[in-house]
Amino acid sequence: MATFALSPSLANAEAFIDYSTSEGVKIYNKATSELVVKYDAEPETTNMFIEMLRDRAMSSGWSAENSDILTIPVNGRDRNLLSEHGTMTSEQIRAHALTYAANETRRAQNAYMMYHCIMNSLTEAGYNKILNQQEEYMVNGIPNGPLLFKLLMKKALIDTRATLTHIRTSLSNLDAYIVSINSNIELFNQYVRKLRNDLQARGETTQDLLVNLFKGYLAASDREFIEYIKRKKDTYEEGGHITEDSLMSDANNKYKTLIEEGRWNKLSPEQEQLVTLTAKLDEIKDKNLKLSKDLKKKKEQGKRNGKKEKHGKHKGKKDNDDKWAWKKVPPKEGDPKTKVVNDNTYHWCDEHNAWVKHKPEECNLHKERNTKAQDKGDKGAGDNNKPSSAFAKTLTTIWEDIERESRSS
Repeated sequence: MATFALSPSLANAEAFIDYSTSEGVKIYNKATSELVVKYDAEPETTNMFIEMLRDRAMSSGWSAENSDILTIPVNGRDRNLLSEHGTMTSEQIRAHALTYAANETRRAQNAYMMYHCIMNSLTEAGYNKILNQQEEYMVNGIPNGPLLFKLLMKKALIDTRATLTHIRTSLSNLDAYIVSINSNIELFNQYVRKLRNDLQARGETTQDLLVNLFKGYLAASDREFIEYIKRKKDTYEEGGHITEDSLMSDANNKYKTLIEEGRWNKLSPEQEQLVTLTAKLDEIKDKNLKLSKDLKKKKEQGKRNGKKEKHGKHKGKKDNDDKWAWKKVPPKEGDPKTKVVNDNTYHWCDEHNAWVKHKPEECNLHKERNTKAQDKGDKGAGDNNKPSSAFAKTLTTIWEDIERESRSS
């Protein structure tokens, strides 16, 4: 560890630290200790790493006035290294580092402590990405934290036109993203903030984020949440003051309230009835399908059994048909339509087209035909839209099945 024997004053972040004192060692150890979560130099974990490093910078005075190592002059404009690293080159950061690296200043100490903080916070995979590239972050033989940070960002993020296009496309497709995460508003807001930070880090901005936010929220699954966002959108369109951050905050609060009260994605009474009825109808369909399969199986079994008995019964059936063949022979014109055979009286029935034991006026087929004719005449004089008795009976049976299933469940 480097030591400097200048002012021991620790009253403010500008004071040069004397590492030979116990207080100096304490400050050094606190500033260089590993971050809560180690960094693997992957895009997915970069924003979290930057936020943790930002907190460490604030608590350690790395951005304090007169000892600031995170504000880098770029083409005459000061830019923040952590939030705008994509707008500056390693050469511009190195040029800034050369203004303090050769001097025993608090800036030099801060850059050195930032370096060790980052190194202590790398995973093995993260460290391997910068292995043997010391020249990228060394200034006058001393490791420099801002340059190491820039190197890691170059490894983790590919700053190309394609990357910017992907970020902007993702922001315009927030409605599809919210569906993919089952309308989790907290995850949605984190995703939006990450995309916005990715743009800012590359020196880019978006002018339509608020519009895309509304579009995303309105694709959520909860009807009460959607109505809430619609009211927010109406307020905005009528000139009300709504910012991206205030909308995300309000949406998140509404989401948490609905979750805590058990109202998130709660079905309306009509939807609950529909779900219940659909479930019962599905049960009936399943039972009918099973019954149909059972009947088909029995029918096939009957056919197999019939084939076995067919040969033995064929002769008896033919003999029986020959015995009663006379029943199908009609009387000749002028012959009586009643005769006695084997002490049984038979009558010729025009409805059956055969000799039968019942009298023609007692024939059930004759009565049924007359009844249908009468019904047809009555229907013609009445309501043609009235459902048939068979259809009404079918509906009644279905609802009886549903009610029976409901009682048994």
